[in-house]
Amino acid sequence: MARIFDEKFETSPGYDETAAGNGSDWAETEGATSTVDPDEDTASAGNPSNWDSECLEIDCIEGENCYITNTFDSTQGDFWFRFEFYLYSHTIANNDRAMIAQIFDSVPSNVVIFYVRYADPNLYIQARCYHDGASHYYTSLSAISVQTVYRIEFKWNVTNDVWAWKIDGVNQPNDQDGTDPVESEGVLSLTHGDGLESLRLGGVSYQQGFKGYYDLVAVDNADWVGEETGGGGRTTKNTRSFPLGTNHAMPFRM
Repeated sequence: MARIFDEKFETSPGYDETAAGNGSDWAETEGATSTVDPDEDTASAGNPSNWDSECLEIDCIEGENCYITNTFDSTQGDFWFRFEFYLYSHTIANNDRAMIAQIFDSVPSNVVIFYVRYADPNLYIQARCYHDGASHYYTSLSAISVQTVYRIEFKWNVTNDVWAWKIDGVNQPNDQDGTDPVESEGVLSLTHGDGLESLRLGGVSYQQGFKGYYDLVAVDNADWVGEETGGGGRTTKNTRSFPLGTNHAMPFRM
């Protein structure tokens, strides 16, 4: 039991993870003026030391869809998800947000959505997680900066009804009052949460616009993925094995 998905955008042209493994090819969805580029030079994101030569660029114009989606062969009930994100620029209105990543279960329904939220003059990462019969927003403990890399991780353990999320290795708020950074217990499997069936990177038409870069997208089925060290060469993809702050409750929307 180990890493089951490992996308570093080093295959050119295209993607590392393809239907030759146990999931689908990445499907690209672009609006008329938005762009997806999985072969962008990492120099555009400031050459992070642990990224290799290429990364994913998402240039999502407000009012348009701009994302990539990968669908797994079967639902992964217990999973740990990681991606690194660099916000280059945004057109987010005050007290609004832009979606940057999303995980679906087998229905498909949302398990978690990650956003960048703008509350003038600050930007925050938000996680919108569905548990205990309702959706909840959780806001990062600290503001983020543009043109800075952040490692965002998410734990979903249906077996023990435990979930958590981290930014750069630091636990973020996830209990019901939205303040305590703990691994929170809750009812996961009886709501939208039977596990990870597909994942999406990018933004959608009913959210605000942004331009950002992604790399080091990974899923593990046993533990936190953690920080990737080094760079300068893609690691070999593991063979997948499947059996696989503010808190607001509100109806879930795709």
